[in-house]
Amino acid sequence: LLAEADAGGAELPRRLALRQGFWWRQALLPVPAPAPVAAPAGPVGPGTYLVLGGTGGIGRSVAAWLLEQADCRVVLLARRTELPEELAPWADRVDLLEADLATADPEAVLDRLTTRVDGVVHAAGVAAGGLLVRRDAAAAWRASAAKLRGALLVERLIERDRPAFAVYCSSMAAQYGGIGQFDYAAANGLLDGFARYQGDGSTLRIGVDWDIWSEIGMACSALHADARHQAHLAVGLTVKEGQRLFADALRLRLPQLLVSTTDPEEAHVFYAPPPGADRPAAPETA
Repeated sequence: LLAEADAGGAELPRRLALRQGFWWRQALLPVPAPAPVAAPAGPVGPGTYLVLGGTGGIGRSVAAWLLEQADCRVVLLARRTELPEELAPWADRVDLLEADLATADPEAVLDRLTTRVDGVVHAAGVAAGGLLVRRDAAAAWRASAAKLRGALLVERLIERDRPAFAVYCSSMAAQYGGIGQFDYAAANGLLDGFARYQGDGSTLRIGVDWDIWSEIGMACSALHADARHQAHLAVGLTVKEGQRLFADALRLRLPQLLVSTTDPEEAHVFYAPPPGADRPAAPETA
């Protein structure tokens, strides 16, 4: 590929990676759904599972699924420590740990997690966005800090406890971008990178690049007047669908799984600027 491109005979793929002596290019491949099984999915069983961003929409939905699978305990790490209503039936098996990953030192949070963790789900993040010409570095950092610090905390947990799995809840924005979502897309792309890191192989790493959820999550309360966003919500995942796909991801054991509610060839219309959209004007300078 490189030789042909250098000679002017071919165009390089958008993304190339050099890893373990090989050049890799990214490709989207269809994945058949695994056959349904009655037993719990993969490594879920009695033990303690940690959910970063555990009171958020995806976090509490995954926590509910984990609690349904086995007689386990779930620790919800979140900025707010009110028990979500959905988890009330399992209140005796849920612990809440208050921490703001956007500001907290991962080592300090790790010291507070005294119980061994058997599995971890990184679903932390904040609602933020805006055109780059109107953002400053501090605002961009705040938008991605929770995902970055959360990823560092997961690494320390993997090093300390060797959990059975670590699931990184990323976004399709890492693949398709989005208007005003440059830093959000970059932060989720970082999670995809952590999911693909091999380490010593003791922990199964899975990255799930979620499409929009229709019943819970940050997207439900945003852009009420935006017709395209509302059309995207209309085809979004329900909580039950999201929980089923989380179970599928554990069974498939793939390092990166893109979850698209529409044909991937058409999904970009929900993320890319509309045709003919004007670029934002640069701010005037004195």
